[in-house]
Amino acid sequence: MNLKSELSIIIPCYNKVEFLQETIDHIQGQSFKLWELILIDDGSTDNTAAIIQKNANQSERIKYVLNTENKGANHCRNQGLSMASGKYILFFDADDLILNDCFQNHFNQIKSNQNFDAWVFNMGVFNEEIGDTSQKYFWKVPEKTDYIVEKFLMHQIPWGTPQVIWSKEAITRIQGFNTEFSRLQDVELHTRALLSGINFKTFPNSKYGTFYRISDKRMTVSYPTFYSEFVASCIKFYQTFYAEVSTHQRNLLVGTIFEALTIISYQKKTNKISNELFKELSLSLLNNIHDPQCKRIINNYLQIERAIPFYVKGLKFYFKRKLKLH
Repeated sequence: MNLKSELSIIIPCYNKVEFLQETIDHIQGQSFKLWELILIDDGSTDNTAAIIQKNANQSERIKYVLNTENKGANHCRNQGLSMASGKYILFFDADDLILNDCFQNHFNQIKSNQNFDAWVFNMGVFNEEIGDTSQKYFWKVPEKTDYIVEKFLMHQIPWGTPQVIWSKEAITRIQGFNTEFSRLQDVELHTRALLSGINFKTFPNSKYGTFYRISDKRMTVSYPTFYSEFVASCIKFYQTFYAEVSTHQRNLLVGTIFEALTIISYQKKTNKISNELFKELSLSLLNNIHDPQCKRIINNYLQIERAIPFYVKGLKFYFKRKLKLH
């Protein structure tokens, strides 16, 4: 039986046995039926591969690959893209959820706005089940899109991976995800796409149909490993785009470095990373800043952070003002 698929949903999976079946069930429950699901197991050490094979045996709409070694989510996403038969592509996570009318609502909007390369919708968040977090944490697409590139450069992230449906032609044209990024994968992709002229259509009034899991239980690596990879990716993001953007945008790009510093500072204060690791990571961030004035300002921030063991309300905002990140 040859099933028609307009939408290819690509999910990289690594040690997601606790969540994966629920995610698959939510996709299979869609009122919109013209989809295929491509599951890429990234060398999982739990029972993820068995869940993938069981579901693929039960549905002709599910394709899969079982990688024998861990190659990273971006490699898996690109693998899935090469297998996709749909005209449209959605990159989803193995622990996220979706309401049963979500795809249909999205495609009603897409069909009325076809002259674009990608379409961006609102997204909710949850911990254990949909509805258990306040809507103030939801990812609402910005009303104004004039300075979207600048927001990504500053790490004021306007949208994330599951919010975007791509035309296959457009995402293939920009060669999918950059496999050199272990973190900030979607931030790098969307920044690169915007700079290359990809035409995004945003829907700030769209229904919240996709829901992103924010529970710490979704993490598959230790906190020190995660934040070390995060800092390395922030530095790579800064270095990668520094040569490609205007002088004004370069000044904003330091916002990614500053955000990384504030994030690891918080993790140090909550004892998720050690003081020693914080010093190592913060020094690495500082040493990779090109602009001398920005470097001095951020060094001042670091000196205060190291001297005060508790959170100082307004400190981050004050230094963002000094860096002109607003």
